[in-house]
Amino acid sequence: MASIYSEEKQQELFNKVLSYMFEGQTLTKSIELVGITPPTFYVWLKNPKHPERFKEYACAREALADLLFDKMFDIANDDIDDEKPFVGTNHIQRDKLRIDTYKWALGKLSSKFADSVKLQGDAENPIEQKLIVEHITTTTSIKTEESEE
Repeated sequence: MASIYSEEKQQELFNKVLSYMFEGQTLTKSIELVGITPPTFYVWLKNPKHPERFKEYACAREALADLLFDKMFDIANDDIDDEKPFVGTNHIQRDKLRIDTYKWALGKLSSKFADSVKLQGDAENPIEQKLIVEHITTTTSIKTEESEE
């Protein structure tokens, strides 16, 4: 299926999506702002004529992760309402929810911020799993004395 966009227009719109991501917009919002559909973006991303797009996209995702990380600290350190006599639990809970949401998203966006550690090998040094089962037996002798009646 032929695209309605020229190669130059595709690259321009692809770069705009990445630009919005570098500014802190999510991929979905960036695609929406540019005015294309997600399937169109993914077709452009996977275009074999432009393998560099994967690296550019990965770079934009890392930048977005860094921006979200910084935003978490901005929320956590926001003390504007602290001077008021009563801050209220709704304010505290909202900030906690926002930070938890950002933490979750960061773990998904970048392994740099993930809570878990992924172990992986490579072709030359694969990770091997070994299960060693040891069967330990003990021999005990029970001495019984026969009682005399």
